[in-house]
Amino acid sequence: ARHSLPLPFLPPLPKMAATETVPASSICYTCRMTFDEDHAAYRAHYQSDLHRFNLKRKVAGFPPVPLELFEAKVAASAVQKEEAKPTKGKTHLKKNKQRKKKYEPKQVTEEEALAAQKKAEAEAALSPEELYQNRLAEATKLSGKDCLFDTHRARSFDANIRYMTKEYSFFIPEIEFLKDIKGLIKYLGEKLAVGHSCLYCEKSYSSLDAVRSHMRDSNHTMLKWEGNEKEYEDFFDWSTDDRFAEIEDDEGYVLPENTFVNTSSELVLADGRKVGHRALKRYYDQHTPTQVQLISSLMQEHNRLEAIQRAKEKNVDKKTLQRIQRIRNKTSYQANSQKHFRLQNPM
Repeated sequence: ARHSLPLPFLPPLPKMAATETVPASSICYTCRMTFDEDHAAYRAHYQSDLHRFNLKRKVAGFPPVPLELFEAKVAASAVQKEEAKPTKGKTHLKKNKQRKKKYEPKQVTEEEALAAQKKAEAEAALSPEELYQNRLAEATKLSGKDCLFDTHRARSFDANIRYMTKEYSFFIPEIEFLKDIKGLIKYLGEKLAVGHSCLYCEKSYSSLDAVRSHMRDSNHTMLKWEGNEKEYEDFFDWSTDDRFAEIEDDEGYVLPENTFVNTSSELVLADGRKVGHRALKRYYDQHTPTQVQLISSLMQEHNRLEAIQRAKEKNVDKKTLQRIQRIRNKTSYQANSQKHFRLQNPM
């Protein structure tokens, strides 16, 4: 609280003689001041700082302050503010002298405009592959240790996958058929760093930070999977998947019974043997080592998250159960009650 300086005791105003008459409207009883029929000064006094100050002192039980003493205290306070220096721990109370500058559009010179026009023309003349290579060279390099959704850098690739799974609930659909997890993460990193495109809604932004901020704010830290599986088919192996359908070839020839083509374009014969398509020869020649331990741990984490979600769906509060039971009891009563009972087989 702010304490005022001790003031000398002020005696009350002397009583006026019976012959002296002062209009009641020209006296301020709070400040104990009189105005010689100067109604303009009288009205201005009620709006002054002195009157407000004395009102506060009156409420607190202190005597009023004369005008001369009040002006002296105001002048002394102004001098103290000017001479006061910021002490330790109060520097944050100083007003920021550097005001924010108003936004002013940058003045582009003719040379800069000409250089930008030449760059745009050069990019327009490039093929999509050359343009991609140029943007790839200029883009931020994201390794397997870099998080896709923020600037976190893990100690290892496995730690990065676990970090994204824990912090952003990132999961890979149909992970049991995943064969190249490092290649998939590298592809997703290039999609963000080079294309600046969201992994879920595929909306493009101006920079990597912008698309990361969008994915975090919109909860788009996931892959767009439904209807978009072909984009990631190079990183999965669905040869062991039993989800297949009998199809017809281009000439309308129906495959023999118990023979079908699975989702990996492999012909499965009746005895269980599989014949691969020659267009996929380069994939059959690859021998990419699988990370069984990491994929197994991710599968366990996905199963745990799925179990938590199912438990939330099944968890219904007691009041809801009671309401459902009352509705069932009322329905059963209405269906089984009879207004008039008549014996079916009277004796």
